[in-house]
Amino acid sequence: DRIRLGVDDGCQLIFRRPAAPPSSDDPVTKLRSLIGSLDSSEPGGELNRLRLLLEASSLLHSRLPLESVLAAMIDHAIVITHADRGMLLEPDAEGVLQVRVARGRNADSLPLQNMNPSRSVLKQAIEQESAVINEDLRLADTSVQSAHSVVMQLLRSAVGILLFELHHGSPTGAVETQLLGAVYLDAKLT
Repeated sequence: DRIRLGVDDGCQLIFRRPAAPPSSDDPVTKLRSLIGSLDSSEPGGELNRLRLLLEASSLLHSRLPLESVLAAMIDHAIVITHADRGMLLEPDAEGVLQVRVARGRNADSLPLQNMNPSRSVLKQAIEQESAVINEDLRLADTSVQSAHSVVMQLLRSAVGILLFELHHGSPTGAVETQLLGAVYLDAKLT
């Protein structure tokens, strides 16, 4: 698997299947202990974050139930970005993104019916067909700054990352994409 960061000449992370069989340790337990010991203020904190990302990739090859893997991935994203909450959204039959998994800063499940991700951030990501990262919403587009969900929830930052499936081999030779969902993270004003 590959994760490309940035644009054309950006950095790439390449993941290969380990030569040895995976450890019999429960990956979720290992993940939780890793998250608990993570402190980015210590020397090497950024390396710990990278290690956390690599640990998350190993979850994708685990035999855990899908819901557990998705929750752990959102937990990783929250730790790495210092978000207060994170959500995985997927399109319903009409193509509207609905919350499937919602997690809090302490790796706790949040009630799906109470989740209100910023639809303005998600809409902007869909329109641009790329990730939208607003570290400071006061500097974002006016439409995002004044969005009801941003104002009412006192959001400081918000991230929307779209998840696509790529289809190669169209008659024109172009790569077609299908929206599978989105990862959404935000943090409130403190």
